[in-house]
Amino acid sequence: QLISLDPVLGNLTLRYPDTLLELLEDATIEARKVLRRRMEVTLDNSLKQMKNKDEQDTSYNKKEMDNMSQLLHALKRNREGYEPKPLHARLTRLPPHMQCCKSSLSSIAAADVGTVVQICGTCVRTGPVRMMETMRTYQCLGKGCGCKFSVNADFGTTNNALPAPTICPRADDGECNSTAFAIVPNGSEHADYQEMKVQESTSALSRIGSVPRSILIKLSDDLVDNVNPGDEVVVVGSLHAEWQSNSLGPSVEVMVGMSMRAHRA
Repeated sequence: QLISLDPVLGNLTLRYPDTLLELLEDATIEARKVLRRRMEVTLDNSLKQMKNKDEQDTSYNKKEMDNMSQLLHALKRNREGYEPKPLHARLTRLPPHMQCCKSSLSSIAAADVGTVVQICGTCVRTGPVRMMETMRTYQCLGKGCGCKFSVNADFGTTNNALPAPTICPRADDGECNSTAFAIVPNGSEHADYQEMKVQESTSALSRIGSVPRSILIKLSDDLVDNVNPGDEVVVVGSLHAEWQSNSLGPSVEVMVGMSMRAHRA
């Protein structure tokens, strides 16, 4: 439906899903703020029209006006502190094209990393549901700076690490080059998190004797604890190249695997 309404935006979402979905979640916040302001204006205009009606007009009763007045008062009173939480933007149905809908895990290539694909297979393992810190807020300790900024979890690492900041974001503007930071209390966001492994069905193997491939699926928020081992699943998600070793010693081989951050399972 998105591609039908806006082909450019739809194709950009398929090519850069993480960036576009983050913008879409931010847009849901602004949309609810706009709806709230429109509700205030509508209620205010409706009350003015009711008050201008003749007192003998029974089409509007006093109880209804009181309820609308209370609602309008509550909206105006909480206007400044209203900060809605972002909704989770999900991609559910992809175009029936071989570039998006993979017939098997074996058809996934390195060129697909960073895009959104749809796969099907059998869940062979599920991990426990854990709490994950998805965002952490820091404050720069540079002299006269105090800049606050957030760091998001990196789903391209084995443990979804929060990368430590190395320099103040204002360094790009030449205003601060501090490398000292403090974690802002109560400035973190958390989410439910679960991992599962999906293996391609034997019927999807192209060659006799081939070993079925599997892929790690990362679930969060409302997607966790919905699948059990043995279930046949269809997963839509973003493919990530995952660093499987953080040690970069001279004698250590760095392994790069592939995982998928699910949008729908």
